[in-house]
This record gives sequence, structure tokens and C-alpha cells, in this order.
Amino acid sequence: MKAHLRLLTPAFIGSARPWEVDPFLPFRPSSVRGVLRSWFRVAMAAILRPRSTNPDDQQRMIDELRRIESLIFGDTERRSRVDVRPPQGGKMEDYKGRCPDPTRQPGLCYLGYGLFEEKGPREGKPQAVLTKKDDPIIVEFSLRGPELAGLEELLGATLWLWVHFGGIGARSRRGFGSLALCPGSEFPWSAQSPNQPALDRQALLDRLMEGLDHVTDVYRRFLSQHSRHSLDIGDPHPSLRTLDGIETLRTLPLRFSTPDEALERTGRLFRDFRSTLRRNALGMPPLSDYFEVKASLRPGAPPPRLVQRAAFGLPLPFFFRSLQNAKTNFVLGQKGRMPSPLHMRVHALAGENDYAMVLINWAESPRANILLGQDLLQDGNKDRKTTTKADIIGQFITWAVREAERAPQVRVQERK
Repeated sequence: MKAHLRLLTPAFIGSARPWEVDPFLPFRPSSVRGVLRSWFRVAMAAILRPRSTNPDDQQRMIDELRRIESLIFGDTERRSRVDVRPPQGGKMEDYKGRCPDPTRQPGLCYLGYGLFEEKGPREGKPQAVLTKKDDPIIVEFSLRGPELAGLEELLGATLWLWVHFGGIGARSRRGFGSLALCPGSEFPWSAQSPNQPALDRQALLDRLMEGLDHVTDVYRRFLSQHSRHSLDIGDPHPSLRTLDGIETLRTLPLRFSTPDEALERTGRLFRDFRSTLRRNALGMPPLSDYFEVKASLRPGAPPPRLVQRAAFGLPLPFFFRSLQNAKTNFVLGQKGRMPSPLHMRVHALAGENDYAMVLINWAESPRANILLGQDLLQDGNKDRKTTTKADIIGQFITWAVREAERAPQVRVQERK
């Protein structure tokens, strides 16, 4: 199998040296295999479900998922059947000197939070892997070991999922490391051709939804042959992200001439929705958790009942100038981190210099219990618990689409 990949946005992959691209192998096979493995879990867990909410049933489902995953991708006792060969081609360019200017590109900086700030032990700017439109990266895949019926088709479906819904590198959930398949790619896929860009935004959404249905069918066929566990028994496991969460997809009603333009506009919308200062400037009231968290910082006050913005990912800091710069932080239980079910993904359309931004809510379905609704700890204090839920993700997407329709161009005040 062969994939010709173009990076639409820079991929901050790193290497043995943090924030620096490996000069000998910029697009690392281990990174590719890792993201394929994670997308395999997402698709697998949508079909392989526990029989009930009983912890024993949930554990048996996890054990079966682990067994099949190790059968394909290996574990400490067996090597992976999926071989990713060192990538070829593509111009790997240094990203130093190209980092966004926070005064002119605040949206890019907001989406890339943590990448461009020169704080702590890191010196200089991060490096990234980039490609030119006519010089893609060629990644070859092969399968080793005894034949496993349906595995080639399964790997093709997993590759399609990664390229169309995922990315690679840091901040890939916010649009960095977005990929596109180029002509010349060869892998099993019986739905619409994945190598040809969609004509417009609606055609793109139709193709993505059709592809999700096709991936589900491929995984169901594979599991019906190789799983010891009954399929589609109950609801998805409450601690696993699955394809079940996606019921609809939305695109911003804008046409972008460059991928950076798509990230910049989306980043400004994301900032304007979340930031209390920006909401005030746009004539919108603060989000309700602003008042609850602020009140919780007063001596003897109870913790907030609901912190909406925690659905955008944890840890989540709050900072209040009106309370003498008081700060607080929210984490999740023992792990402290929680990825957001909101994904942003740049796609190339068929027109010259024509790009679209797809917004994905992995927690849209009521059955998608994606680590949300659980207890949060305020400043790591177990006595100050609160909760979150995913409703705010849908609210943001609806607002962003409406705001983009109402004000397609960035406001003059923002430019100033």
C-alpha cells in the first residue's frame, strides 16, 4: 500500500530533541504507526461494545479490544503486522522564522497555544515538517506475518480515517498537521475516490459521511470474523472515544485561499467565543461559568457546579483581573488531562487555492460518553469537585457558522 501525502498545514512532529524536526527522518514511521493505532481504536470501539454498564462487562470489552489490537499492531510479546517504511520525497522545510505574529495573526497563535511562546527551557521557535503542493511525501505500508482475512481492507479504512479526520504532530486537533491524499495513492478503498478533492463544501461533507459509513462496514466485517465478543451489544464504553459521537459535520460557510487563512479565521472565532474580554467587545455576555468560577474563589465559597469550558480540554486555567489577578485551575481526577471532542480540520477543495474548514464534534451523539460529565478537581483539591458536559461544543459550532455567515470578513477593529 502506498499513500502520497501533502501537508496542508505545518506538522510539529518533533524528535529526540523536543520542538526540533529530525534532520534525517522528518516524517517518522513510528509517528505514522502511532496515529494509525489510535484511529484503529476509535473505529473499533464504535462496534465492539460492552454488554452492559457492569464494570466486568466493560473490562471484558477492553480486554478483547486489546487482544485484537495487539494481533495487528503488536505488543511486548509480538511485533506489529503493519510495517511503515521510511517516507520518501517531499521538501522538509524549517519553520523557524515563519511563526505567526500575535498582533497580526492572533487566531493562528490562539489555535497553536503552547507552540509559539518562547517560555521555559525552550529556546527559539519550533520546527515543523512542511511539503510543497507538487512534491508530496510518499509513505509505503506493508503487512507481515501470517495472512489475516480482511486486514488489508481494514488498514486501508484506517488510513482513510486518519487522512480525512486526523492529523499528525502537536495541536493536530486544532488543524495543524492536516493532510491531503494526492494522486498516485494506492490502498484498498471501494467508496468514492479519496484522491480527488471535492468540488465544494457540501460535496466534501457528503463524501466524509459516506466514508464513515464505509469504514464502519469494513470494521464490522473484520470483527465478525475475528472477535470473540458479540458486536453492537450495548452503548459505547464511557471512557473511549468512538465514531459513534459523529452524527453531523459542519463547515464554516467561507472559502479560504490558503490553509493558514482557514486556521486564522477559525482561531479568531474560537477565541471570540471563549474569551470574556472578546465577548464583551462583541456585545455578548460572558459564559455562565465565568461567574461561577469567579464566585468560587472567594473564601469559604463552594466550588462551581458546572464549568462549561472544560469541554474544550483540560487542564483549564482561569484568571481574573477584577480579583487582584486571582487564578485557579481545573484538572480531571488522577490523570489531570482531557482531550476536547472538538476537532478542526482543513481540507483542500478542487478549485485552485480553495480550502474549507470542517468542524467535528465527537460528543454530538447522546451515546457518546467521551470522558465528559465526570468530576473535575479545582486546583487539584479533591474537596472542590465540579462537573462538565459537551453541550458547549455544539453551541460553539452553531455560533461560529452563524457568525461567519453574518460577518464573512474580519472586522476592521480586529485588523487595527
